[in-house]
Amino acid sequence: ITYINGQLTVTKATLKVYSNDVTRTYGDANPTFTMNVTGYKGSDDATVLTSTPTASCSAIVTSPVGSYNITYSSGVADNYQFDYATTIGKLTVAKTVLSVTAENKTKEYGNANPTLTLMYSGFKNSETSSVLSTLPIAATTATTTSNVGTYNITVTGGVATNYSFAYNAGQLSISKAPLTISVKNDSISKGAAIPTFTLVYSGFKGSDNATKLDVLPTVSCLATSVSLIGKYDVVLQGGSDKNYSYTLQNGYLTIKDNTGLNDINSFNLSLYPVPTNSKVFIKSDMLITRVEVYSIDGRLMLLNTANDIKSIDLSRLMEGSYLFKLHSNSGISTKMVIKN
Repeated sequence: ITYINGQLTVTKATLKVYSNDVTRTYGDANPTFTMNVTGYKGSDDATVLTSTPTASCSAIVTSPVGSYNITYSSGVADNYQFDYATTIGKLTVAKTVLSVTAENKTKEYGNANPTLTLMYSGFKNSETSSVLSTLPIAATTATTTSNVGTYNITVTGGVATNYSFAYNAGQLSISKAPLTISVKNDSISKGAAIPTFTLVYSGFKGSDNATKLDVLPTVSCLATSVSLIGKYDVVLQGGSDKNYSYTLQNGYLTIKDNTGLNDINSFNLSLYPVPTNSKVFIKSDMLITRVEVYSIDGRLMLLNTANDIKSIDLSRLMEGSYLFKLHSNSGISTKMVIKN
């Protein structure tokens, strides 16, 4: 028997090397890749490798949303060769959430809506809204005629390659508009009925008028049909409206003598002394050319005409109140004098 030796060739075993799949959001750094190795023989592990394979991926911080291969290379081992291609891990770059918030706004009732603006939070890589394919839009249901109150400002419609959107609503607050309500001055003759006073409005918005107001202010005056000659306050009080804030301005009612002798034009004029038991002296910047003295019931008691009247003697008249009607080239003024 002749024996001839042969050879057993031991070849390198194959290690399959690949990465676990991972995900990150756009603009973030790549995570640490976890290497999986299968194919070790016996009790071998990574300690038998002369050089550990290294991972690489083409994705960087600015890479857009998408899927990127994670590859390994450069492993060295005495007893193993490396299979890097059979299984390849994936890095998925997902969209980053961009927070878009409608800024709160205010306006006055009846005015046009202010420009609605947005605030952004979450841009990556020093980017701005210019990278968005379609800008989000802010909108509100409030209009020029919307009542005082608070209205949501909603945000919709943004589109971007690398961003998804989280929308936050804002609020539009509508405040009351100022409305000035005044009472129109009026006059009556002594003994006449108190008139219905007229209200004058300033500040209505759009087509609004007094019929749109919730509660009108009340009008009061202490004067009555038997009140003495003089000026009486007409007072506005209270009232409210959902859309207007009232500023109330009082007026006055003048009760005139029923002789019709009322001031036509005022000029710098004074009578003294008052009361008097005899003469009344006249001080005026203008020449007084005619003086008529009437009793309180309208009877003409004295008449004096001259180029420049300086005094009137009442010594012959009984005690009581008298109306002086004084004429000048500047107009006529009526004054009351008491004789005692």
